[in-house]
Amino acid sequence: MRFWIGHRLPGGFWAGMSTYGRRPHRAVRSAARTTGTVGCVGWLALIVVIVLVFEYWYISLPVLALTALAVGITVHRYHVHRRAAPPPVQPPPPG
Repeated sequence: MRFWIGHRLPGGFWAGMSTYGRRPHRAVRSAARTTGTVGCVGWLALIVVIVLVFEYWYISLPVLALTALAVGITVHRYHVHRRAAPPPVQPPPPG
């Protein structure tokens, strides 16, 4: 696995997987290049998720609202904590 700019990741590992492993077989790379998209299964999974969200809106709406509330509280607490931190110490001017 490589960065998008083509460099290997530092240390040779990313998400628990070695970046120095062997390259996939030529047929695998060719198939990945040929499809180049999410594929039929991906679109089917997306449709199923959307249908379930609409079907169970009474569950998904409160979950979405609670998630937004939790993120808002977390961000607010982060900003309050940063505001309460003492300002960085500036070195005295030379002279």
